[in-house]
Amino acid sequence: MLQPYLVIINHRTWIALTIAILTPYVCFMYNIDFNIDLTLISIAIIFPLVFTIRGSFRRREKALEHLSEFRSSLITLNYFFMNSASLTEEQKKEINEIFINISNTLMAHLKSNGVTTVDIDKTMQQVYDFVLARRKVMPRTALRYAIEKMPDEMKKMAMER
Repeated sequence: MLQPYLVIINHRTWIALTIAILTPYVCFMYNIDFNIDLTLISIAIIFPLVFTIRGSFRRREKALEHLSEFRSSLITLNYFFMNSASLTEEQKKEINEIFINISNTLMAHLKSNGVTTVDIDKTMQQVYDFVLARRKVMPRTALRYAIEKMPDEMKKMAMER
């Protein structure tokens, strides 16, 4: 239950907490008194907080942009393959299952705290293997679109007839 919140606690959190507790205690013990305008303190706290929140939202927006681009490319490829006259119904069902598996694997990865993308890479490799196995019967435009975002050496292999 508390696990997601405990992730943010690290050594810097403990240092800040220790300083926050010790400072008033030391001031009280040694009778240290000071008058500081609270506006200065609020500016020192608010500005970094605002920039941190703004940065978090930018990262979130960028992540959502990449996710939507990935999902739209996946759907477009699925439509390409489903409307291909050169594929049998069995092959269409196979590639559809691969796309569903990619989507499920990606969502499971995003929900976890894992940093490795090995599972996603394996499912993406299935699409590449599917395209390579059928590149001789695929229309050239469909093949080009299917390999558009692949690395250059993979594109060259896929375009060989």
